[in-house]
Amino acid sequence: MGSIQELADPWMRECRKHRPPAFCISKIPGGSMKNLKKIFLYGCIIFLVTLLTSVPAFCADKNGYVAFGDSIAAGASLDAPSEAYPSLLAQDLGLNLLNLAENGETSTELKEKIEELSKKEKQAVSEAALITISIGGNDLIGEENRRTVLTEALISVLSGDYTMSEELEEIYRTLKENLISIISMLRELNPDAVIFLQTLYNPYLTDGYTYLGYNIGDELDYYVQKINETYTQVLEEAGGFILIDTASGMNGVPEYFYTTFDFHPTAAGHTAIARILEGAYRDAITPDDSKPSESTQTTESYDTLETTTDRQISSSGIGEGIASGEPEKPDTGGTAPKESADATDSVSISAPQTGETIDAAAQPESSAAESPDYSGVVLAVTAAILFAAVLFLFIRGLKRGRQI
Repeated sequence: MGSIQELADPWMRECRKHRPPAFCISKIPGGSMKNLKKIFLYGCIIFLVTLLTSVPAFCADKNGYVAFGDSIAAGASLDAPSEAYPSLLAQDLGLNLLNLAENGETSTELKEKIEELSKKEKQAVSEAALITISIGGNDLIGEENRRTVLTEALISVLSGDYTMSEELEEIYRTLKENLISIISMLRELNPDAVIFLQTLYNPYLTDGYTYLGYNIGDELDYYVQKINETYTQVLEEAGGFILIDTASGMNGVPEYFYTTFDFHPTAAGHTAIARILEGAYRDAITPDDSKPSESTQTTESYDTLETTTDRQISSSGIGEGIASGEPEKPDTGGTAPKESADATDSVSISAPQTGETIDAAAQPESSAAESPDYSGVVLAVTAAILFAAVLFLFIRGLKRGRQI
């Protein structure tokens, strides 16, 4: 005997000439209420399996970390990518890392990269608990602008006049515009992530770069600080991120840098950056009621490095502001290392003006006892119960129907 489909096709064509489609379907030869119930039950099973397997993804906390930036974030000059601060930070915080940093990247190139993110990369950004940005160094002393900056720095040293040319001013204007666009695009993809923008350090603020009485780091520092001032302007005008003053914890420490005019940090320097960011991230996700009061000194230990700071926390929330954490610097065997003019020992995170709420997956141990959010599970279970009730009523109705 042929299958139901083989029997039904010619019969359906003939039946539909004289009867409504619904009537013809109910009268398919070889069919029965039993067959219809099987089809319906299979459909229900598929639906329930799909619903239940989607619950973990729906209910899971965000636990991703996306790193954007230049060769510093990419780990240039290191022996292995695992030594770069994004890898160290992800490991310490228990986050899944996607490192999209690229050697030589400028703010213009980063803006274009975010505009052209793949579907998979956009999903990673949208599911991230933490996003870090290290950008601006190549805008200043990258291959495209290096000659302009160094030439103007030399003229400034000889003349004592630090008035910037229009060409150099344009570098800072472009950086500012790009950063505002970058933060806006990231916030559109992920309104809740903690976003860090790191200040630019000056690796040449040591005695090893002094020639003929002139310290290269001192002369270049004016232009580096203009970059950091640009970051502050973006924070004040646009907001949406936390500015991390990594420069204060890095400047003047020989162990954190190479002695060959290499701008990149050593493995020890990357460890220092990771500790600064880790401390700032834990501050950002700590509930307000568990934060230390103003001017209360606390000490947090991160492996072999310590961060001792005076914390000034706004009582109205965490979302954007300036944070500076300074790891304990190695003993250089003499006088204290020279630090930049704006170095500070305080951590200050201001409240968000936009009322954004930070949703972070990796909670510090102090808040690990907080109740998890089961709203997604409750919703899924409720939907399953309602669906089962409807299914039961449908099957009971079929049992009362007549066999075909």
